[in-house]
Amino acid sequence: ENRDKIISLLSDEAKEDVKLILSYEKDQVGSLMTTNYVEVVTGDGVKGAMKKLVHQAKDNDNISTLMVLDHDNKFYGCLDLKDLICARDGEDLSSKVKTNYPYVYADTLIDDCINQLKDYAEDLIPVLDSNDRLLGVITSSDIVELVQNEAAEDYNRLAGLTKQEEEEEPIFGSIKKR
Repeated sequence: ENRDKIISLLSDEAKEDVKLILSYEKDQVGSLMTTNYVEVVTGDGVKGAMKKLVHQAKDNDNISTLMVLDHDNKFYGCLDLKDLICARDGEDLSSKVKTNYPYVYADTLIDDCINQLKDYAEDLIPVLDSNDRLLGVITSSDIVELVQNEAAEDYNRLAGLTKQEEEEEPIFGSIKKR
């Protein structure tokens, strides 16, 4: 009830983003993503990519890695900000785009890909739909938090704690529940 009231106060763009994220179950990757990223299109060139970066940077914090889409709006790869800054006008950016960049699908269960996610050493991991269209990204800080939560769950299971128990619960209450 409160969620709907809060969403109604958001801008139209923010409403769309929130509804997209809420459309995924909490155990799916899509529920963890953010739409806070910068995107460019293959063939933009250095000037065009820089213009898009400057235009989108005011609304996005995650600018160190740019998401590159093809002309069909499908995920093509990623471009490091440093590579864009060092590129010269007229230079072909396609040679600087990492086309083998890791990605995950939004409807994938988190438990099924958590080990894969923590092995990546990237700032952002693109989240795609089933048609390879970019929906959002998962940040490295989200992945670290996810891994920490998973480790805490494992620790609790090893300690014999149930989901109802809290680590700070008094010992007698904990023993009673066990």
